[in-house]
Amino acid sequence: MAVESNYAEKAIGLVLADAKFVGEVREAVPEDHVLSKELRAIYKAALTYYEESDGVIPTRAILLDILRGSHGLDDDGWGNLYDQVWDAHNDGDEAHLSFYAQRLEDGWRAEVMKRNVLAAVEKLKERDVDGAQAALYAEWPKSRNAYIQGSLFNDMVEVSLELDERAKAPKLWEGVPMGFPTLDEATGGHGRGEVIVVIGGTGVGKSLTLGQVAVNVARRGTPVLLVTVENNKWSYMNRLYSNISKVPYYKFKRHQLDKHDKDQWLDSMGNLHPDFDLRIVEFPEGCSARDISFYMRQQEKHFEYLVVDQITNLFPNDVKEHKPMSWMWFSQISLDLKRLAGSAYHGRGIPILTASQAAGGTVGKKELSTDDTGAAKMILHHAHAGLYITKDEDSMFNMGASKYRDAKVDPFPVFPDFRTWSLSENPDMGDRVPPPPAGPKEERSGGDDFGQRAV
Repeated sequence: MAVESNYAEKAIGLVLADAKFVGEVREAVPEDHVLSKELRAIYKAALTYYEESDGVIPTRAILLDILRGSHGLDDDGWGNLYDQVWDAHNDGDEAHLSFYAQRLEDGWRAEVMKRNVLAAVEKLKERDVDGAQAALYAEWPKSRNAYIQGSLFNDMVEVSLELDERAKAPKLWEGVPMGFPTLDEATGGHGRGEVIVVIGGTGVGKSLTLGQVAVNVARRGTPVLLVTVENNKWSYMNRLYSNISKVPYYKFKRHQLDKHDKDQWLDSMGNLHPDFDLRIVEFPEGCSARDISFYMRQQEKHFEYLVVDQITNLFPNDVKEHKPMSWMWFSQISLDLKRLAGSAYHGRGIPILTASQAAGGTVGKKELSTDDTGAAKMILHHAHAGLYITKDEDSMFNMGASKYRDAKVDPFPVFPDFRTWSLSENPDMGDRVPPPPAGPKEERSGGDDFGQRAV
């Protein structure tokens, strides 16, 4: 008899022996963890009868009458199987139920993964790579006991050793500076496994913030992956080139670079950190954290920082399980990103910065939300930090924290930090506006995102 079946028989035998074990066994052993369809039928029949009879366990005769003719077994076949289950619980001990449940779960997980692998292989034979990836992750089994526990007394030695290691090599443990001194000093940088969501209204500068952080991090020689789901790749690259070279953005956008602009652009790029590595990838709307993870695994070089613009344009990994655009939909997207942040690169983890659209908020009461309050709360529930961007009465853009678990961050102005990113408009843009008279032209900084005028 298979080991997995023996564990199932012992667990089911406890149910048949005494009604007091029903609740505990039912909680510990889901029906699908019983791989044998015959044993699963006995288990299900016993639980169903128990519920319908107000807490009475079926006798052998009653259970056999319920199961008669099921799965091709006659009375003798069901009778022999019932006797095996009954005898198995006598060899076991209810104190070992958690052990039985864990062994059953291990067998169930192995069976599901084996089925997924075989389905993926069939898709690969048809040269359907996307179908193979979907088949491999379909109904991916998640452990019910996937937790990490600690003891304040027993783990003191382990913590002490880790503190010594961090003191010897602090750079291996420190968070990634995002380039805003006030924020970095208060938080110690963006740590591995952390998801930070930038929240702001339309046109406030969420994409600019994400792009600015990406440039700041890459300037330090840290490999950065920027995934854009909202803007196209060339628009982002042109903004980054404008940010780095100080050449007006509109010249990149309209292909109006003269020789001086090109020289300034090339000189700026040549003066970057020797290991400057910022890769921009455009994903179609409807992609998921799983698609991003799959792309990352395909690359030979590991990234050390991930920017996703933006979270509300993603889809959950398992679309069929959620109602589109519901608060649970956005909650799952945020949870998928959180899992990616913690599990990337074999559990080493990666910091993830993303953004979410805000619908309202005031300067005095910094409580911004997305178009749906429930969606906003669920996005921030799974995130490690929520940073908001607001505009005060003096037309200055401020950043603060609506949620940060590691430190208190008071609002601080971010416009000076954005000054190198400010977009310059072409003074002659717009067919309806007549060209200005001859003479010095006023240059506007801030563009559509800031509306600031240089004095």
